[in-house]
Amino acid sequence: MEKRKAAVNALQLKEIDRDDDSNAEEIKASMLIPTSKSYDKAMYQLYRKEIKGWVQHKIKHQNKDKPLSKEWLSMVEKLGLTGSTNRKKPWNVNEWMFVLQKLQVEEFF
Repeated sequence: MEKRKAAVNALQLKEIDRDDDSNAEEIKASMLIPTSKSYDKAMYQLYRKEIKGWVQHKIKHQNKDKPLSKEWLSMVEKLGLTGSTNRKKPWNVNEWMFVLQKLQVEEFF
């Protein structure tokens, strides 16, 4: 739990903080609350489609002079966001941290 707490507290959610100082802290605190499998599945189903569309658009329109990193592409594929795989398993806390910090999809929250 200490390792998870440290990872969550290290999250940089600047874009989320911009609109409401308490919003990012609320998201961080919520990531430390144990949840049921049903809740995890519901959150995954709620956000997956919009985030998937955003990722696919970003891949399609990436800057040819500054291509997306292999690590980023590998992770979004693992998350089931590229369209090449059909993932049904909800994201774990580390995957959610990637979504929040690296995908910059704060407009969905």
